[in-house]
Amino acid sequence: MSENIQRARCFAIVPAAGNSRRMGQPKLLMNVGGQTVIERTLASFSGVSLAGAAVIGRLADHPLRQIVQQVGPPFDWVTGQEDPADMLASIRLGVDHLRDRFHPTARDWFFLLPADYPVIDREVASALVATVQSTGPVAIVPTFTGERGHPVLMSWSVTDHLNEIPEGHGFNWLTHEGIVVVTEVPLHAPGILQDLDTPADFDAISQPTVRLSDGEACP
Repeated sequence: MSENIQRARCFAIVPAAGNSRRMGQPKLLMNVGGQTVIERTLASFSGVSLAGAAVIGRLADHPLRQIVQQVGPPFDWVTGQEDPADMLASIRLGVDHLRDRFHPTARDWFFLLPADYPVIDREVASALVATVQSTGPVAIVPTFTGERGHPVLMSWSVTDHLNEIPEGHGFNWLTHEGIVVVTEVPLHAPGILQDLDTPADFDAISQPTVRLSDGEACP
């Protein structure tokens, strides 16, 4: 790896502004193995060292804000002047926050992880970091049995293309158009596919113990 990559920082953006309509209750506050969903999702980064992270929420979601603030650094609770309309709007809020606070450079990286993935092993994030080779517009995506999951690790240069996404399209438009090159990393980690949308999803999720340890440095 080059010296620039070795000096890179890692950040994270965690969209958490959904309304949990299909779940029928605030899903990020639900208990999974003795912790809330949001706590377990944030704990999935415990195997890496984050320079900063933005959890994007809704203005009136005070219970969720309190939990995120209790978790504390590196996670910042971030809201806009109005609630984000969709995932892309949440990502843009997170990017703006990290830019204003940390001034990332082209050699830096960021994770994107929706807040409703509570059973991701901590080894996943460090496995993605270990594959970093370049700083072009790259997305490093974990897979399990051939299916792509989360979190996704991307070079910060990907954020330069957010304004190119046409109205009505989502973040994946960048990969569909070939603007962002995808590298897949096969892992034995079923949790990367297990998000929570419905009560059936919640019933199907196992309750492994989240293992916490000292962070592994970003490349």
